[in-house]
Amino acid sequence: MTGRGAGIEELLAQAAVPTASGAGFDAAAAVHRLAAGAGARGHRRQLRDWQAREARKAQIALDWICQWSLTDAQEQLRRFAGDDPDPDPEGPFVFGCLLHRLGYGKSAQFWWRLAAGADHRGAAYCLHLHHLQLDVAYGASSHWYERFAALPSRAGSGSDAVAHYELLAAASRHRHRRLPPGDGVSREIEDEVHRLAAETMKNCGVVGRPGQRFADVLATAAPGKTHRPGP
Repeated sequence: MTGRGAGIEELLAQAAVPTASGAGFDAAAAVHRLAAGAGARGHRRQLRDWQAREARKAQIALDWICQWSLTDAQEQLRRFAGDDPDPDPEGPFVFGCLLHRLGYGKSAQFWWRLAAGADHRGAAYCLHLHHLQLDVAYGASSHWYERFAALPSRAGSGSDAVAHYELLAAASRHRHRRLPPGDGVSREIEDEVHRLAAETMKNCGVVGRPGQRFADVLATAAPGKTHRPGP
């Protein structure tokens, strides 16, 4: 080819994109890398699904354990509403359970930490479940479970054994829904907790310790649905 045609051929040759020889390409390794990537994505998806299931089970277990712990807890709540500067840890524990059932999770966590600091095993277990529903990577949740298992049983409290709370959690596993907020709490007590929350949360960010007004409401409130949840 001569003249102008030769120039075009030369330009085309220069513009050609070089391609690598197939001799250096490992097809099996490439397929393995693609499969590994897909497997990792599938594993992460399975992990997320498992985490969601565990969080849901923790939410349900925490609802039911709080419900059971509030059964016949009026006396502990009444004593906690007094002015004793060093209350029995059962008081902040059941008050935390009440707050959880009424939707004040952050405040419940605060009072459970106070009770767990005084070696209340139930409070430590509730903290384990509380964090498990939020952080299924087992950070704080595993810490509180270890604390729960290591605590000594409190004298005179047969319900403080490790098996008691684990059995309650196991009993909730056949349930597939959370309890409605406030279920099992009388309207008078619920209204007083909401009033207390509005009064105290603006100062400290959590529902504060109840006082005599709360004790008076406990003394006069209708029993409400305070029986143990049925099967």
